[in-house]
Amino acid sequence: GANAVDAHGISLDGGMGVFASPDGTWVSMTSIRKFITLEHHSTEKVETNNPALSLLLDRSNTLNTAMDSISKKLRNKDKNFRVKGDKLGEQFELALNCISANVDTPVIKVSHGGFDTHENQKWSHGRLLRDLSRAIFDTRKHIIDMGEWDNTLIMTYSEFGRRAYENKSEGTDHGTAAPHFLIGGKVNGGIYGKHPDLGNLIEGDMKYTLDYRAIYELILGKWFSIQDNKFKSFRSEDLNKKLIL
Repeated sequence: GANAVDAHGISLDGGMGVFASPDGTWVSMTSIRKFITLEHHSTEKVETNNPALSLLLDRSNTLNTAMDSISKKLRNKDKNFRVKGDKLGEQFELALNCISANVDTPVIKVSHGGFDTHENQKWSHGRLLRDLSRAIFDTRKHIIDMGEWDNTLIMTYSEFGRRAYENKSEGTDHGTAAPHFLIGGKVNGGIYGKHPDLGNLIEGDMKYTLDYRAIYELILGKWFSIQDNKFKSFRSEDLNKKLIL
């Protein structure tokens, strides 16, 4: 139910992105300090015959309750975390504070921008992957210390891939197929899916070998036990049997 969690999802990067559902409570939090200093404004019950206004007031009250619950928990946090990885590391520090303070939410969203590498890709892509690696490495250590690593799943996603051929400015342009990383205590590590054939392109684009919606179905179906999800027609029995233990 709506009161079973503090929020159904918390965004730490300022944007709501995948949190597009009209159902549930979605919170954007870019600074713990803003939450800790948040004043609780009591929302008196307002009677109205206007259904749109009634919905707005109801949503506002639900969000206010969620924000108040989260801010109280974070106010009592007793630990600060240090995670390398530039801005991504800072977001993971916030995520660790939420987990440590027992903020109850199934999904925490962070973002790592800058992968639109139209020029000078070799330098920038290497730096971006270094920051990603360092941030996840430090985060993993902290979550293991909390005893929560088997309950944690980190998944990467992006709205675009890259082309196979280098462009004239030593970068690559928008493409199709791209990898996802899944990291966690219950992940059976390895490479899943067949690498696209670089000798068999469609107008310079790679042909994907695994539909990304099969990964979303795996997360919803096996990790969150939501069998009847919108991606169930893309279910991959191979992923379901092997990837998450």
